[in-house]
Amino acid sequence: MPGGNNLHRNVIFRDGADKVSQIIPMSLYDSEDPEDLWEYMQAYEKKTGGRAFAIPHNGNMSNGTMFSPTTFSGKPLDKAYVETRAHWEPVYETTQIKGDGETHGFLSPEDVFADFETLDKGNLSGKYAKTEEMLQYEYSRAALRQGYRNTGSTLEYA
Repeated sequence: MPGGNNLHRNVIFRDGADKVSQIIPMSLYDSEDPEDLWEYMQAYEKKTGGRAFAIPHNGNMSNGTMFSPTTFSGKPLDKAYVETRAHWEPVYETTQIKGDGETHGFLSPEDVFADFETLDKGNLSGKYAKTEEMLQYEYSRAALRQGYRNTGSTLEYA
């Protein structure tokens, strides 16, 4: 949660305790950068022969950082980044109790359901207010519209 912006992921280990107990869980105290999480999962798989993936969610509480056109460190997205993210994050949790992350009424004014469970006051910490410019980088429908597209086995960013 850098600056209270939610970039939380649930990591799913597809293995039993015999493999998972070989590692120490990663937390935000280790790194807030998703690329470091992907490296961690890759190291887990290499060490144990196991499998893992992550499910990002609550982009609607990220103040525009979940689907940003730049990496956590500020570099523009490239093909390698997007392929790596698609590998480690093959799904995205669009809706949950903390609000809907599909679309926002500002982004989809023609959709009568766009304001379903909308939480749009700020980030998860409540420290920073939300602006309209942030919304396009928080919702899954907008991310798809901007160029995150599934091409079968990978996501591409146009």
